[in-house]
Amino acid sequence: MFTWIPIHEETARRLLEFKGRSKELVEILSRMKDQSLITTKIADQGTPDSLLHEIDPFSFLANFNRGTRDSNRQGLWRMLKEEWSLTSDVPEDFDGLPTANAQNSWLMPYAKDRSPEHVPLLWEFFEHIMSTETESLDVGLMQRCLDLPQVGLAMLTMGMFWGCPKKWIATDGKNQGFAATKGVQQKLKSAADYAAWLPAVRRVTGGDAVDFSRQAHLWATGEANGFGTPFNGFFSSIDDAGRKLDVLRQVIDRLQNGSIDRDARLVATYRPSKLPQLRVIFGNWAVFSLREDGTIVILLPDDDELFGRGTKTSTFQEPIEGITYSLGRFAMDTMDEPATWQKMELAFEALFKRFSHWNKSNYSGNHYPELYQLIMEPTERPRILREGLPERATPDSGGKAVWLIAPGEGGDLWKEFQANGEASIGWNETGDLSQLSTVEDFREAVKDGHPESGPKKVGKMLHDFAVVMAPGDQVFAKLGTKGVLGYGVVESDYIFDSDAEPFVHLRKVKWQDTTPCEMPSDVRLPIQTLSRVDKRPEVMEVLNEAYNLAPAPPPPVGSTYTKADALADLFMPETQLDDIIELLKRK
Repeated sequence: MFTWIPIHEETARRLLEFKGRSKELVEILSRMKDQSLITTKIADQGTPDSLLHEIDPFSFLANFNRGTRDSNRQGLWRMLKEEWSLTSDVPEDFDGLPTANAQNSWLMPYAKDRSPEHVPLLWEFFEHIMSTETESLDVGLMQRCLDLPQVGLAMLTMGMFWGCPKKWIATDGKNQGFAATKGVQQKLKSAADYAAWLPAVRRVTGGDAVDFSRQAHLWATGEANGFGTPFNGFFSSIDDAGRKLDVLRQVIDRLQNGSIDRDARLVATYRPSKLPQLRVIFGNWAVFSLREDGTIVILLPDDDELFGRGTKTSTFQEPIEGITYSLGRFAMDTMDEPATWQKMELAFEALFKRFSHWNKSNYSGNHYPELYQLIMEPTERPRILREGLPERATPDSGGKAVWLIAPGEGGDLWKEFQANGEASIGWNETGDLSQLSTVEDFREAVKDGHPESGPKKVGKMLHDFAVVMAPGDQVFAKLGTKGVLGYGVVESDYIFDSDAEPFVHLRKVKWQDTTPCEMPSDVRLPIQTLSRVDKRPEVMEVLNEAYNLAPAPPPPVGSTYTKADALADLFMPETQLDDIIELLKRK
């Protein structure tokens, strides 16, 4: 265990030699990439060759401590060991090492946005943390670094730990959360906060920074109690799990009148998000959620006095017999009070009325039988807690983009969309969009033709419609933020028709299904006219379930389209077309 410490400490000492010559570090990263190792990015923006010419020491250390496979990390260390003739062994484990986000592990912006003093200041601070003791931390220098763009407290302190793991403690979420369980609950925003937090953590944990980091990881992942994902984040022990799962069982018992057989309108699901939740849904209303931070979200009548003790998170727009209902976040011990259950019973009665004619929930595709069994069958709990929930692939569109488009205000163009087999978008005064190329071109066209519109967002939407959208993409007609009218498949490239009414920007669409779909209460569609949603799992789950989607078939490709056909449609001489074809073949 902790075989990574010697090579980290030796590397940090060697790094001190590269202040003022950090381009040599970039060259090492480039050679690693040439050896098919996964490295931090070495491309830059704003340099003559679009390559990185400088790097700070923390970002260099992050290259070895990113979320990649252990075999890749060991390969990186093996190559650095050879480059620098390091005496330390390649690590056999990475226990207790916090890792940076693999997609964002720089402590600096691109060169075009980077000030001249950014990288030198980080090198100055690195020299300082290598040579000073914790009680002599230069808080002013550290704060100057934190004030730089893209230098957050968690990343900077992770870098400090990578360089001196026996001295500094990182402030990543795991460490802060674990420290809070030890009574150190200080909120960290500044260098001064860190200077006060660090000795407090050392006092309550015995002073071993490396072991503290490892224990924090075990605490955060639940490995200490043997629970699988995601239960390791929700429950601290089998007794803690039993208490909380019994509450969930009481909720389901009351929704199903004591039956263990699941009502198809009821869904037990796991929602991974910034703060994961175990949820019970009835119809398309959330009823009860257990959040990973130990709090709960429950459904109550909107005017209930309990909201004075909690935080209202959302209100359902549909009153039932004149009463509205809201979700509120509370402490778990709120469920110990009979008055809470009495108020929830009123909400349950409203649910039964609201969904009396429903056969199943809109969320049926999100139901986890394993979670339902965990809640309802206590004898199976140890096994399911140990195994965790099976991983599920995020619903997707078979690699094609998925778009939402508003068919006019209030959906008033929906019939025309269907009749004409098309989708269209406004802002006519921008003219023929096929004459534009970059997003900036589109934004300038909006400024000129529609100065009253926001050019940044509108320009991006028009660019998406004319350039990014492609034949084979799926497009859904939406109604406001809560409904979908139907969907189709894009069949054409962008078309400009100056005679079209009311909008001149068109795409041919084969509308496949015109059955309307209502979004669940806690899913809101984007408000803008056109938006891409294939990377939004909460929307895709509903669309897949409602329309039983299969990946869109590829658009038909003609096999007899010749160069002569192309020249008939293009405004260029044959020699220019030949040059383009040769470039495409080579690139």
